[in-house]
Amino acid sequence: MNLHIRILGPKIAKTVLLFDRSVAVANKYFPEAIVEISDNSSEFSEHSLLFLPILEVNGEAVSHGKVFSEEELLAKFNSLLPENERAVAVQKKKKKPIRKSLYRWPVVFAVAALLFFLSHILNIGNDDATSKQSFSIADSVNREFNYSQNEKGFRLTFLEFSSTNCVECKKMELVLDSIRQEFPNVVNVVFVDVRNHQNDSLTDYFKVNLIPMQVLLDAKAQEFYRYLGYLPADSLSMIIHRALW
Repeated sequence: MNLHIRILGPKIAKTVLLFDRSVAVANKYFPEAIVEISDNSSEFSEHSLLFLPILEVNGEAVSHGKVFSEEELLAKFNSLLPENERAVAVQKKKKKPIRKSLYRWPVVFAVAALLFFLSHILNIGNDDATSKQSFSIADSVNREFNYSQNEKGFRLTFLEFSSTNCVECKKMELVLDSIRQEFPNVVNVVFVDVRNHQNDSLTDYFKVNLIPMQVLLDAKAQEFYRYLGYLPADSLSMIIHRALW
């Protein structure tokens, strides 16, 4: 039985925290699960803030107002599944106690000095690698979406960070089609599937943590607008019109 997990509530800190933890548990133990967040007030207007967010699993509200830890969420999800489909938590190995020795301090100091030396060298290498990677991603974005330098002819870029298995994401598919039809050869509409690990670098570069997320870039590949959630086509069209004219 697949899990369909929804977090209902205004996008305040505890709602987002519960969503993030639910996503983490689902990714680790239930990869086929669908996890969504909804701030549609019609779904929770009868509840006060004390009873929000609502954790809903397969259409049934299983908690109100509580932010569970990842361990508690795993137990909660397991309780709703048949025994043969339950996930087993990964147990952390206990560290073995270190035996005391009369000569431990000279050894500790020597090891600490060696580790400091090695970490200094490795950090230099990591900093170089990180800067090269960041440059590479930024360079790729600039090369692909800077229309003042390439010859693609577009004037704006519409990046839709989304997936194919959440309600709000599916609603955005029609919006993408509408923008393509209204602004052919003017707006470059790009769908970025965040579940495809080939897009991890681009997702990290634009700091996308929740979906669906819309990001608009100008002709020089500079971000000038972003929105989280479902954005109607007419609203998005007005934003694009203001940017173009």
